[in-house]
Amino acid sequence: MYSLYKGILFDKELLILAPKNKEMFPPAQIKKQVDIIQKSISLPVIFVIPGLEAYNRDSLIKYKISFIVPGKQIYLPSG
Repeated sequence: MYSLYKGILFDKELLILAPKNKEMFPPAQIKKQVDIIQKSISLPVIFVIPGLEAYNRDSLIKYKISFIVPGKQIYLPSG
């Protein structure tokens, strides 16, 4: 479902998830996936999303899910 990349941002190790296809899961499902991944590997997770509709962006922000829309937006909540 995702390509996984380990990286460092602001001196913190993290996991970057990039969907393998353009179809995006609903934000509530992404929240569940992030929670499971973060509990199992103890690393912050950041989604890289090529395109993002405004209503999905708002939902991701509501759930405090970190994401990057390349060339457009970055959202990295602190907690």
